[in-house]
Amino acid sequence: MFHEYYDIYCECFSQYKITYDMYIKKLNPEKSHIIFKEIHGDVLGYSIIHGNSIVLLCVKQSHRNRGYGSQLLFEAEKYIYNQGSKSVLLGRGSHYLFQGVPFDSTQVVAFFKNRGYTAAWISANMAFNLNVFDFNMRRIPLAPPQFEFRFAVESDKLSLLNAVMETEPTWRYYFEACSDPILVATDHNKIIGFIIISLDDALKKFEEKKVGSIGCIGVIPEYRKRGVGRQLVVHGLKWLKRQACLFVEARYVWDIQWYEKLGFFNTGHQWMGEKILKEL
Repeated sequence: MFHEYYDIYCECFSQYKITYDMYIKKLNPEKSHIIFKEIHGDVLGYSIIHGNSIVLLCVKQSHRNRGYGSQLLFEAEKYIYNQGSKSVLLGRGSHYLFQGVPFDSTQVVAFFKNRGYTAAWISANMAFNLNVFDFNMRRIPLAPPQFEFRFAVESDKLSLLNAVMETEPTWRYYFEACSDPILVATDHNKIIGFIIISLDDALKKFEEKKVGSIGCIGVIPEYRKRGVGRQLVVHGLKWLKRQACLFVEARYVWDIQWYEKLGFFNTGHQWMGEKILKEL
């Protein structure tokens, strides 16, 4: 059944090529609630729900404009409401492919807007070409010499979570469940900053080349504006280059200029839609 869902995804989101294994890894359908529409045993569309998030809604092109998308959305909202949630998110959550609605299709965004969804902000996807990696030319300031950069180990867990909570409490889940390498910045063994680094975890493949990603970059308040965040990215990119990655992605970006100064370029936007649910 999941292969059938994957095939529909590939048809609906051909510009976001991913492997079947990545589809399963990112969406974790075995732990999701799936609502689907079928005719004579043929699935024509479905939605995947994690918590109060609709992480994917797909309808085959041959069956669009017949109300199936609206039905799937309504049934997903009803399910989320009956689980006790008063709001629904598009994307995001514990498992997702898109952090919001891909903004490259105004028609898709309009579909959700017409059904009561709004977005407080639009997230950017950024990428970096490691083939042109040369930070010496960019004159990126070094962090103070007493700061060290290394990968976190098991004994760092409590200190790391404390730093995450001090920086951005909503990220706690991602660090508790993270199986990817976490690079940390320390000052006399005190964790003052962090960044998650992933291999082959990109949403959009670049001509099937090996791609990595970075995310959840944070520095505790008292150490900000001292070059720690920039150096975390630099060390992360250097490590990914040593792993033979050719491109690196960053998602959930709102400070585009900060990434552009490091050499990242914009590859797309995500419309961060959400909706307050009334009784259904």
